[in-house]
Amino acid sequence: MDEIAEDQKSESVSFVEMKAMVGSIIFLWSSIERELAKRNETPENGTNKNGAHTVAQKIARWKSLQAAVGAKRPEHQSLLQEVRERLNRALDIRNRVAHGLIGITADPFGHHGDAHLETELNGETRRHTHP
Repeated sequence: MDEIAEDQKSESVSFVEMKAMVGSIIFLWSSIERELAKRNETPENGTNKNGAHTVAQKIARWKSLQAAVGAKRPEHQSLLQEVRERLNRALDIRNRVAHGLIGITADPFGHHGDAHLETELNGETRRHTHP
């Protein structure tokens, strides 16, 4: 087990890789937002004139559109809740990166195991360590 920990510590992470990670987060969320919009506004779901504008609203609307299926199948309701919770946790990271990114630290030689993004949003600073 110590060998695995040593291998993970010695992995280098360049500044370019950290910037690519930021781009990947934004790109992934762009596709999630488009898919949510597409799923929320279909002929069978109707069009909401007030429309969900924020991603959190789109996630909530998507979950509400699944209510009929969830009522018939409790296991589906549990899955929907888990998906919504995961989307909301990931949304928090997306918001922090998109609106509160204040630093990128790389570990190009793999000496410190400290490659991370630093964000500040709503008065709270967080470090998001590279996996």
